[in-house]
Amino acid sequence: HLSLFQHFFCLATTGGSLFVDVLLHLGTLIAIFVYYWKDIVKLLKALVHLVQRLVSKEKRQPGQRLTPSERMVVMIIVATLPLFVILPIKDQVESLYSNTIFVGRALLVTGLLLFFSDRMARGHKTAKNVTVADALIMGCGLALAVISGLSRSGTTISVGMMRGFDRAFAVQARHGGSLA
Repeated sequence: HLSLFQHFFCLATTGGSLFVDVLLHLGTLIAIFVYYWKDIVKLLKALVHLVQRLVSKEKRQPGQRLTPSERMVVMIIVATLPLFVILPIKDQVESLYSNTIFVGRALLVTGLLLFFSDRMARGHKTAKNVTVADALIMGCGLALAVISGLSRSGTTISVGMMRGFDRAFAVQARHGGSLA
């Protein structure tokens, strides 16, 4: 939608496109931090604790499990891995941004994804029973959604729901939230 907005308002030719993108993404980032600040603090504390355990080579006791926050940190890291597959084709992916026909079609695909995932049977997976495979597949959805016109939130939420995530958890997992 940013690409189409910039095309129709001739921002791409005036040099204002990067500025508009940055402002809109900054606004989104601020909104996520405001809404999920408690979860973000929990995740950061869990990350620090995991790193401390790795550095000190502290061994987990047999049968000792990760805390829900530590588990979510691990799942976020796993879900981020598929994004590295995009790096070799970064230039080709970025070139699609200015192709308004492609972007329009991709927006239709996003709409279809949202429509059909919303009509699927309700899932019951939450932070407690999400698997590494779920995190990897959700990460693949995120990697695919770097293509212009595919909504990153819409695609990852749809993939989560297709994997059997509870709707609220699919939304929160997309942003690394909901550890309760």
